[in-house]
Amino acid sequence: MVMGHAGAPITQWIYLFHMSLFFIVSGYCIGDNYSDNFSGLKLFIKKKIKTLYIPCLLFNTSLLILHNLRIRLYFLDDKIYNLKSIFIGLVKCILFSGGGELGGAMWFLRTMFISSIIYIFIEYFLKSRNIKEFEIIKSLFFLSLLFFSWIIPYNMPGYKYVNCLTVLSLYQIGHLLKKYMIKIKKLYFIPCFLILVICGKYGVQIDLNANQICNPVIFIICSISGFVVCYTISQLFLLFEDQKFLKYIGRHTLSIMMLHFLAFKIVIFIQIIIGYGKINDLKSYPCYIVNSGWWLVYSIVGVLVPLWINYLYQRIKKLRIDK
Repeated sequence: MVMGHAGAPITQWIYLFHMSLFFIVSGYCIGDNYSDNFSGLKLFIKKKIKTLYIPCLLFNTSLLILHNLRIRLYFLDDKIYNLKSIFIGLVKCILFSGGGELGGAMWFLRTMFISSIIYIFIEYFLKSRNIKEFEIIKSLFFLSLLFFSWIIPYNMPGYKYVNCLTVLSLYQIGHLLKKYMIKIKKLYFIPCFLILVICGKYGVQIDLNANQICNPVIFIICSISGFVVCYTISQLFLLFEDQKFLKYIGRHTLSIMMLHFLAFKIVIFIQIIIGYGKINDLKSYPCYIVNSGWWLVYSIVGVLVPLWINYLYQRIKKLRIDK
């Protein structure tokens, strides 16, 4: 994700599957017990409010409060907000629609929050009706929603929420992989990798944020291929005895998602200091100069700085508790 936002040479290729990967893995990890009864359903919704909605609301609201300050610091190219603008912005934050540039990655939390609740509610409904073949019905229903979301016009009001319907099929793929214990064999890697290479070469473009999926068939093929490729590569990391850093990154992906755009400003500032631009270029979004290997610097800083900020926050929090 960070590499894609940093303008890596393989950005278009990464976009073929990188966000789909999150939803397939999420579908794999959703526990069946949440949809067994109404208590489980309520517990699931409360959990998603705590882990997705509230963090997104607090982060986007913080960006809104600091909006005018970010303009004065050349972090943002926008107009100064008055009280009316701040109120409208607050309403947008509540509706999962705020944040602006530095909160650009928050669409993912919005989509995951809404789609996961839709998914678990539909599963709960089908189970409560004692429908035997509910997995088949659920799969067909989600595929129908995928095709429906594909044909919805872009200029329709509220279009930014349509991708919540698109990703339901990805949840189901992950769920089926787990339920039926489908094994990913190493020999699948080469054909899946070649599929992604061919799609990238022939200009297939996928952007889940904008719900641009080329077409449903190619979207599903790229999503599954990307999952297989990433899963196979991930098995290589099991060969390393020390996996603490990778696990640490995995536990703090939310911090990286929230703060990597802000971390990019550090790299832009460095580029300005060494003579590549002027102070106004600090407003560049998401990056400034990405060629000559700068995309790699953006990528590294975009991961390490959020982790460092999170570490400092946790240390300060622990010290306050100890006192």
